[in-house]
Amino acid sequence: MDEVKAEFQRLVKVMGWTEAEAARKLGKAPSSINHLMNPNHPNKPTEATIRLLKLIVDRERPNEGESQSG
Repeated sequence: MDEVKAEFQRLVKVMGWTEAEAARKLGKAPSSINHLMNPNHPNKPTEATIRLLKLIVDRERPNEGESQSG
Protein backbone atom coordinates (compact mmCIF):
# COMPACT_ATOMS: atom_id res chain seq x y z
CA MET A 1 0.00 0.00 0.00
CA ASP A 2 1.11 3.55 -0.71
CA GLU A 3 2.79 5.24 2.29
CA VAL A 4 0.64 8.37 2.09
CA LYS A 5 -2.55 6.31 2.01
CA ALA A 6 -1.34 4.20 4.94
CA GLU A 7 -0.56 7.38 6.92
CA PHE A 8 -4.04 8.73 6.23
CA GLN A 9 -5.62 5.49 7.42
CA ARG A 10 -3.42 5.42 10.53
CA LEU A 11 -4.37 8.97 11.49
CA VAL A 12 -8.09 8.32 10.98
CA LYS A 13 -7.72 5.26 13.21
CA VAL A 14 -5.88 7.32 15.87
CA MET A 15 -8.86 9.68 15.94
CA GLY A 16 -11.25 6.75 16.24
CA TRP A 17 -13.41 8.15 13.45
CA THR A 18 -15.80 6.26 11.26
CA GLU A 19 -15.59 7.01 7.55
CA ALA A 20 -18.66 9.25 7.92
CA GLU A 21 -17.04 11.20 10.78
CA ALA A 22 -13.82 11.60 8.81
CA ALA A 23 -15.80 12.95 5.86
CA ARG A 24 -17.55 15.54 8.04
CA LYS A 25 -14.41 16.62 9.87
CA LEU A 26 -12.30 16.89 6.72
CA GLY A 27 -14.97 18.41 4.48
CA LYS A 28 -14.92 15.49 2.07
CA ALA A 29 -17.62 13.37 0.49
CA PRO A 30 -18.15 10.04 2.26
CA SER A 31 -17.31 8.25 -0.98
CA SER A 32 -13.95 10.05 -1.10
CA ILE A 33 -13.06 8.83 2.37
CA ASN A 34 -14.17 5.32 1.42
CA HIS A 35 -11.79 5.42 -1.55
CA LEU A 36 -8.95 6.55 0.69
CA MET A 37 -9.65 3.81 3.22
CA ASN A 38 -9.87 1.11 0.54
CA PRO A 39 -6.38 -0.29 -0.09
CA ASN A 40 -7.43 -1.50 -3.55
CA HIS A 41 -8.68 1.89 -4.76
CA PRO A 42 -6.15 4.02 -6.66
CA ASN A 43 -7.15 7.38 -5.08
CA LYS A 44 -4.66 8.83 -2.60
CA PRO A 45 -5.09 11.68 -0.11
CA THR A 46 -3.72 15.05 -1.14
CA GLU A 47 -0.87 16.61 0.76
CA ALA A 48 -3.29 19.25 2.06
CA THR A 49 -5.66 16.58 3.42
CA ILE A 50 -2.80 14.82 5.21
CA ARG A 51 -1.62 18.15 6.70
CA LEU A 52 -5.14 19.01 7.89
CA LEU A 53 -5.58 15.59 9.45
CA LYS A 54 -2.19 15.84 11.19
CA LEU A 55 -3.14 19.24 12.62
CA ILE A 56 -6.40 17.82 13.98
CA VAL A 57 -4.62 14.82 15.49
CA ASP A 58 -1.90 17.02 17.01
CA ARG A 59 -4.53 19.25 18.59
CA GLU A 60 -6.90 16.55 19.84
CA ARG A 61 -4.58 13.59 20.42
CA PRO A 62 -1.07 15.09 20.77
CA ASN A 63 0.62 11.96 22.11
CA GLU A 64 -0.85 9.62 19.52
CA GLY A 65 -0.30 11.48 16.27
CA GLU A 66 3.44 11.17 15.94
CA SER A 67 4.28 9.64 12.59
CA GLN A 68 5.80 6.21 12.78
CA SER A 69 7.91 7.03 9.75
CA GLY A 70 9.45 10.14 11.27
